[in-house]
Amino acid sequence: MGRSSHVCWSYASDAEHRDFLAEFFEAGLAANERLMYLAPPEQLQETLSGLVDTGIDPGRLLERGALRVDDLDEAYLIDGALRPDVRLAGHALLVGQALRDGYAGVRVCSEITPLLGSDGVCDEWCGYEVRADLLIARLPSIVVCACDLRRARPKVMSDLHAVHSLHTGAPTCPSPFRIHAGRGGLFLSGEVDASNADRLGRWLAEALPDLSDPVVDVEDLEFIDAAGMWALLDSAHAHPEGLRLTGTSERFRRVWSVCGYDTIPSVQLN
Repeated sequence: MGRSSHVCWSYASDAEHRDFLAEFFEAGLAANERLMYLAPPEQLQETLSGLVDTGIDPGRLLERGALRVDDLDEAYLIDGALRPDVRLAGHALLVGQALRDGYAGVRVCSEITPLLGSDGVCDEWCGYEVRADLLIARLPSIVVCACDLRRARPKVMSDLHAVHSLHTGAPTCPSPFRIHAGRGGLFLSGEVDASNADRLGRWLAEALPDLSDPVVDVEDLEFIDAAGMWALLDSAHAHPEGLRLTGTSERFRRVWSVCGYDTIPSVQLN
């Protein structure tokens, strides 16, 4: 995990959780990064107590401001609802504050599993995660979204796999496609068809306004059907300059033309 990484970390045991978190925080301390841990109140206390056994002194870190902790719901929700704009602005402010306080950046672990109890919440969350990926890629921060496989549903894990730049930990349920931040815009890879095109379209439409140059690289797409192409086309309305697709193959351009989409100026193919 390098600087500006956005990681989906899945774990299946308390020991695995403790060992990874200790290593993650120790690396942050060595890099002079401010540590942050977000979790439900009962998990906060349990985790901090467990870290003592690894040689980390959470109390001392909290006292000198090198570690900050917060209740998961209070960190992410306002009146019970996710407010992506507020949360993203808050992360940028936290990074700026850490830099002013003399730290090299921020290292965050969020125990997100309790937030993802329904398909509707998970879908909204994944749109936010694509936007978060774009923001984190520009800042001196590392953010780990921790997922307890003993409590997370397979569909939730599949969707989370789709919207993070990196993955680590116990095996999860991979998504057919992935969309994440890269140099110059977003990268789309894998397979997009009628079964998942709607989700891709919604998440992409939410993220496009955050890009000054609305570029999506599709060079690593292995398959996309007409429904997937329509999702790309439909998302273009979210940005005043439309959408530019780079890395398009000859086959992609041919199908795009057969669908009649090449007559619509809001999407440019390169």
